[in-house]
Amino acid sequence: MNSTFTGVLPEAALGRLRAIVAGLRMEEIEGTDILLAARGPGCSVRLYKSGKLVLQGNDVSEAVKAISDLIELEQRSSGGGNAPRAPEGPLLTNMVLPRIGSDESGKGDYFGPLVTAAVLVNERTQTLFEDAGVRDSKVISIREINQLAPLIMAEAEFVSVPIGPEKYNDLYTQMKSVNKMLGWAHARALENVLERGSATLAVADQFGDPSLIESTLFKLGKKIEL
Repeated sequence: MNSTFTGVLPEAALGRLRAIVAGLRMEEIEGTDILLAARGPGCSVRLYKSGKLVLQGNDVSEAVKAISDLIELEQRSSGGGNAPRAPEGPLLTNMVLPRIGSDESGKGDYFGPLVTAAVLVNERTQTLFEDAGVRDSKVISIREINQLAPLIMAEAEFVSVPIGPEKYNDLYTQMKSVNKMLGWAHARALENVLERGSATLAVADQFGDPSLIESTLFKLGKKIEL
């Protein structure tokens, strides 16, 4: 599964970016309106003359880390630039435990199902997952995901709500909106997890206005903070 990250990097950092690319064993290639283009095992990097940086591929974790460090260095020295990654580390460590997290996948796929999943995390499983390397799926490889998924499913209460093409069409006919459908799916996944374990907080992907989920919460979901 390809991931794409974008950021902003000034031309003054081109030399340091070129050194990173070389260290990642990437080969520079030619490109139109591009300061630097390189391709390597599992990913590619392009820095445009406009300053826009694009990192793309199916194995980008090492490149994301190295290039993000460079952009953060530029941010500190010049006050500009956007790091091309999602927040890493125990970002939610200080939040209430136990809690539930939910997200969806497959919105852009034409043939596959739209799947929304929710996982209940407590103090034990949060520590276990952090130690195992669980983090944003966009910054780890498919191989790591395949290794971590069984651990999550074995150690935590979780629910997935798949919506196949036929069901998708039925729901869309009723709701007239993909986001309303997602709101219902998040609410359904949250309710199903709460039937298996208790929590006082739920953290959901914000794909639209929070009311899309709030308006479709079921009995148990209405009792916790979203």
